[in-house]
Formats: sequence, C-alpha cells, structure tokens
Amino acid sequence: MKQFSPYEEKLLLKEVSDGSEKAFRTLYDAYFNRLSAYIFKFCKSPAATEEIIQEVFLKIWLSRTALAEADIPEAYIFSIARNKTIDHLRRLAKDTSLIRDLTARLQTTQVGCRSC
Repeated sequence: MKQFSPYEEKLLLKEVSDGSEKAFRTLYDAYFNRLSAYIFKFCKSPAATEEIIQEVFLKIWLSRTALAEADIPEAYIFSIARNKTIDHLRRLAKDTSLIRDLTARLQTTQVGCRSC
C-alpha cells in the first residue's frame, strides 16, 4: 500500500468526494489489503471478506461527500468496515438461528407424522 502523508490523503479524499473515479481507485488500492486482513480476522471466510469489502467501498462511494469532512480518514474507513462486518455477522447469526429452528420444527413434524 502506498503511504500517503495526511495532506496527500486529504487531497485524495477531496478528489473522491468530488466524484473522481481515478482517485477512488487509488483509495481502493491503498486500503484493500489492510481492510481485507481486518475483515478476514472476524469472518474467517474469503468469500464473505470479498463481499464485505465490496459493501465498504460501495458505502464509501455513495457517501463520498462525507469523506472529505472526515478528520481521520483511516478511522472513518475502518469504522465503515467494522460496521459492515458486524452487519454480516449478525445476518449470519440470524440465518444460523433460523436454520436451527427450522430443522427442529421439521424433526418434530416428522416424528409426529406417521405417514411421512
């Protein structure tokens, strides 16, 4: 990752907030590996990590006007990554709980059903 001085990073973020796709790509390249490692620590899945990374950068692009106002850009970006990772883990927990409940219901139904 290319290290930016605080001044260079602020300029880059200003360009992103103005809609520069080239600056956005530079930002993506600068943060991709670090964000991937950070997210993977929690979800332990390459596919989930990739999905969350896409959500993070989509959020950054869609709310790019707020990016230029971030006092600490790195903290802002990692905060988005943390929130998206938590959202993913919550969905996963909910899905796991739902599957467990449905499995229990199916087993109960099959036990009570003599013609099944």
